[in-house]
Amino acid sequence: MVAKATSARSAGPARPAAPVPTDPVELLSTPLAQSGLSAGPTLRRAGIKLDFYTVRDLLFHLPRRYDDLREMRSLGDLVWEPEGNVISARARVADVRVEPGFRNRTQRTIARLEDRTGSIDATWFGRRFIERRLRIGGEVVVSGKVKHFGRKLTLDNPEFQVVTDDTEVLHAGRIVPVYPLTAGLTSARLRAAIREALDRAGHAYPEYLPAEIRDEEGLIGIAPAIEAAHYPDTFEQRDAALRRLAFDELFALQLGMVERRRQRVRDAAPRIPITPADNETIRSALTDALTTKVGRPVELTPDQLRAMDAIRDDLARETPMLRLLQGDVGSGKTAVAAFALAAAAQAGLQGALLAPTDLLARQHLETVGALLEGLGMGVTLLTGSLRADVKARATEAIASGQALVVVGTHALIQDAVSFRDLGLVVIDEQHRFGVDQRGALEAKAGGRSPHVLLMTATPIPRTLGQVLYADLDVSDLRTPPAGRVQIRTGIRKASELDGTWHKVQEEAASGHRTFVVVPLIEEGTDEAEGAAAAETEAVRLSELLAPLRVGMVHGRLKPAERDAESSMSWSGRPSSRWASTCRPRR
Repeated sequence: MVAKATSARSAGPARPAAPVPTDPVELLSTPLAQSGLSAGPTLRRAGIKLDFYTVRDLLFHLPRRYDDLREMRSLGDLVWEPEGNVISARARVADVRVEPGFRNRTQRTIARLEDRTGSIDATWFGRRFIERRLRIGGEVVVSGKVKHFGRKLTLDNPEFQVVTDDTEVLHAGRIVPVYPLTAGLTSARLRAAIREALDRAGHAYPEYLPAEIRDEEGLIGIAPAIEAAHYPDTFEQRDAALRRLAFDELFALQLGMVERRRQRVRDAAPRIPITPADNETIRSALTDALTTKVGRPVELTPDQLRAMDAIRDDLARETPMLRLLQGDVGSGKTAVAAFALAAAAQAGLQGALLAPTDLLARQHLETVGALLEGLGMGVTLLTGSLRADVKARATEAIASGQALVVVGTHALIQDAVSFRDLGLVVIDEQHRFGVDQRGALEAKAGGRSPHVLLMTATPIPRTLGQVLYADLDVSDLRTPPAGRVQIRTGIRKASELDGTWHKVQEEAASGHRTFVVVPLIEEGTDEAEGAAAAETEAVRLSELLAPLRVGMVHGRLKPAERDAESSMSWSGRPSSRWASTCRPRR
């Protein structure tokens, strides 16, 4: 008792809870735990995982789908309803009972529902709280799948809501929103909380889009849009609401991009002038390197030449370049990037090429190194998998400025890595990097902004690109390089692959290799249920294609193991190759 009293005195008087705002607009920015919403504490805990923290955030936690449960049916008509169809009905609770599971199986709660035309059982598994929610003689609206057991009907785990004459139906008998959830938050509780938030604050959400823009684009107001995004009476209302919210999101994104472009114009970047003689020297060296690689004379494509001209103009300015270079795999993006890196190196500035994976960085080391070899320019590699002594030498060369062309992974943005005079940043597969990661590398240029060239093999339609990349200049590589082997694409069902595997065996007999690319390295991830995993498929194909040797290459292998696997020949036996190039997200 004494200890408790002392503890209470040392803690001091409890702070009074902050008053719940009465102004609806003020309530929008109130944390959920202090909002006065009936499920506030539960929402606060769930919001940490679902990324909503205030009443405004909750209102923008939109459904992932909508179930159409509007058609109310008479129970007597369900005798002819096909099994599996989802129906809605309004009925009276005639009986509620809980039955134990057979041999330790989950308990069942069974409610007998009746209307003037017939009856049906509704069954819930392992949800004992339903027994407390249903009152015999009370009225409910239910929605669920019909199942037939002879002439007996049942609804399995239906959504339901106890109703009275003045109850607004949220969970059944209407267009029902289905939200992303997390542990501890049920669909019914979240729907009720959002309904309460709409009633208390959503109706007063301030309009921020000028009337002339709304009229020109045919958009509804923001408050009606938020209401209809959660509880539409028709799907036409839902579509109008989602169109307004989508417009707002893209409009805000575009405004932010425009502001970033204006900021870049105000930033200072090192001028990298490329004289006509240097321009010709670099392009000739690239052409010679490509000719050596292909084994016959080749020329740069018109698209590559136009992209190089645009980059040349960008680098000559005192404002930083920010250009997106997009083109399919094999369209020649690396040669264009090598042109920019060579121009920076000739000006005595460092250029860094950032790749998303160790494997891709090593490929760039080989490719860019070959392209710049004729100019006498070496390429330095920096990745996290390098031996400590090799990494230390690379870091020292970068810091001293000896390494003018650097290729690396995320290791380039580590605090321990510094550049002497970084003038150009090239980012491959730019969608794999966040803004912060890109900014971290740009910040290594010291007090000025480097020129930035982004590369992607994911083409963006022009109209969409104007929205998503309003802060970028865009160069497209559409013309394939001369001599590129034509790509033929075919689609086959899994049951139609016998001919494909026969073709693999024929190619192996001719000394050729086959690459099979799958989305996962190993099974057990929820993000791609049913997708093929390399480790499992490699075993299956080893048996299917025997006596061919099936290797496996993926990003988790150590570099030495990966290199050994990649260079291994079949030594007299036909060989097939297996590559898993897409890692599951973490």
